[in-house]
Amino acid sequence: DPIQKVLSADADGLAMPYQLVDRNTVQSARAQGIRVQLWTPDTEALLMEYCDWPIQGLITNHPELSPCLP
Repeated sequence: DPIQKVLSADADGLAMPYQLVDRNTVQSARAQGIRVQLWTPDTEALLMEYCDWPIQGLITNHPELSPCLP
């Protein structure tokens, strides 16, 4: 369980490949005050999907494809 690993390490954040996480895990992490970053969604469709998730960051090779990235 990635959330338990973060808590037991006394860390404040979680960075995971997008393929290994689901929205419920992200919501549970956020409810416990854990910051979440996902890497490396590189298609426009994936980047659009994650714009609606409660995450603090997206790491991508194509930031120009996402309207939610600065």
